[in-house]
This record gives sequence, C-alpha cells and structure tokens, in this order.
Amino acid sequence: MTIHCRVVLHPPRRLRCSTETFRTFVLFTDLYSTFMETKEKTRFDTRLSKEQKDYFEYASRLGGFKTLSDFILTSAKNHADQIIGRHEQILATEKDREVFFHALLHPKKPNARLRKAADRYKKATGQK
Repeated sequence: MTIHCRVVLHPPRRLRCSTETFRTFVLFTDLYSTFMETKEKTRFDTRLSKEQKDYFEYASRLGGFKTLSDFILTSAKNHADQIIGRHEQILATEKDREVFFHALLHPKKPNARLRKAADRYKKATGQK
C-alpha cells in the first residue's frame, strides 16, 4: 500500500493527502508534541525478535513516522488510552449501578407533594 502525501511546511502550510492520512498526521503531531514537551526523560528498554523489529519498522514507515521509537510511543499511548478509557467507563458503570441499587433497596419516603399527586391519580382513575 502506498500513500502519496505532499506536505508543505512553509506558507501557505497546505497538506495534500487523504483524510485518513491527514487525521494520522494531525494525531501524530499532537502526540509527538505532547511527548516532547515533557522535561524529564526516562528510558524504556525491551528485546524483540528480528522479525518483530522488521515488522514494526515496516508499519512505522507505512504510518509516516520518523523513527521506530516515535511509532512505538504513539502506538503504546493509543492503546493505553483505550485501556484506561474502558477502565474508567467500567468504574462509572459500577458507580451508577451502586447508586441505582442503593435507591431501590433504600427508598426515600414519599413527600407531601408526591402523596397529593398519588391521591389525584387515584381519584382520576377511580382507584381507592
């Protein structure tokens, strides 16, 4: 698969490529600038097989990343965002479930307005 894209960084700053490539470019530049803004750097080392490294380098080139490190960091960040998003969604769901069942198991007593509304409903429907 070949992606043809022409990027002109001098005025008028035009980007000519497919919409998906543009989204990838914008996402990459946003993530890259976020990563580069951090002042303190740490190191992360890992061992890969030759096949894995070749595979990741191929994907990195197809994605238009400058280096394999940029590709790995961006991919790891995207995957981490997905995992954290699912986790936070589950936590919100658990909190909602807790509130819902607490309200079911410990209902509040009806106030005067609710009792009057129930009386009006009973009169209107002919119930006692």
